[in-house]
Amino acid sequence: MTQRVRPAKPHRELAKRDSGHTRAVHHQPRGAVSLPPPARGDCARPALIVWGAKDGGFRAADRERFERTFANHRTVILETAKHFIQEDEPARIAAEIRTFLREPHAAR
Repeated sequence: MTQRVRPAKPHRELAKRDSGHTRAVHHQPRGAVSLPPPARGDCARPALIVWGAKDGGFRAADRERFERTFANHRTVILETAKHFIQEDEPARIAAEIRTFLREPHAAR
C-alpha cells in the first residue's frame, strides 16, 4: 500500500511563525511587497522553492527569506519565468515537483 504524503503549506508555516506575514503581503502596492524577517531555519519540513527569475512582484531578497526559513529546501530558479511560473514553464515545474517528491525526504 502506498502511503500518501500531505503537501506542506509553506504560506501557513510562514504565517504561524511570522505574525506580520499576511499583513505585509496584502497591504503593499503591487510590486512593492516587503516581507518581515523570517524565523531563521525553524521550519524543518522539506520545501521546494521554484522561482521565476523575471518575477516583477517579488525580489531575490524575498526568495532568500524563504530559503532562510526552510532549512531543508531545494531552490529551482526558472530563468525565463516571470511571476506566474506555472503558465510560463508548466512542464518544467511538473518535472521539478515529481523529482522533489521522489527524493528520500518526501516520505518523512
